[in-house]
Amino acid sequence: MSLPTVAFPTYTTKLPVTKKEVSYRPFLVKEQKILLLASESDDTQSIATAILSVAKACCLDDDVDVATLPYIDAMFLYLQLRSKSVGEIVDSILHCDQTNLKGEVCGNEIPIKIDLSKVTVSNIKNASKKIDISDGVGVQMKLPTFEQILRIESDGNESTVSMGVMEEFDLTIKCIDYIFDGDQVFHTGDSSQAEMVTFLESLTEQQFSPIAEFIESFPSLYFKNEHTCPRCKAKNTIELNDISDFF
Repeated sequence: MSLPTVAFPTYTTKLPVTKKEVSYRPFLVKEQKILLLASESDDTQSIATAILSVAKACCLDDDVDVATLPYIDAMFLYLQLRSKSVGEIVDSILHCDQTNLKGEVCGNEIPIKIDLSKVTVSNIKNASKKIDISDGVGVQMKLPTFEQILRIESDGNESTVSMGVMEEFDLTIKCIDYIFDGDQVFHTGDSSQAEMVTFLESLTEQQFSPIAEFIESFPSLYFKNEHTCPRCKAKNTIELNDISDFF
């Protein structure tokens, strides 16, 4: 006789960028093991890959591909999964970096609790932007997908300055939805990587600046709180905006 199947609860949430209503279930034990192994690796790439794998498994809508969601939508969905599966509170450690009159750093470790229900999405208005470059020529910007972010991070092998510049340029190309010239529209997917590089490299610094500003002002998860150090009595402000901070 086969063992019984245990039913699980289902939930819905509205994604901040695409505004899609998504149905999902909590982590199962096998999926929690994947996240724990990634956490132990302390590697950003492993953590992101684990999040994608688990989010895909927990999303119940056939028409929603987590990999192709805007990065911030996928991260927001993961937070909802984490809240319903493990709880809304994440235990963390804050290191007091206050210095005394002698220039000595306190360094006290302060246990803190991060309430995931109070995590917001900052710069949500910057999810897309139309940028006029010159004489009717411009670009329509969009957010990168989760899959694109993963691919860029996996392509970066050595953490050198040159590789960092290449990755940033690649990210910029992936954030261009299309180029327009008057009524003509040139979609990025119809152009080669070399053609896109040539186009961007032909811009002046002033013309490229608003494109770079868009990249730098992506929407992100955001949490801010203040804690008083019990040792030195100084106030410490914690600001978190990376997915690993909430992992």
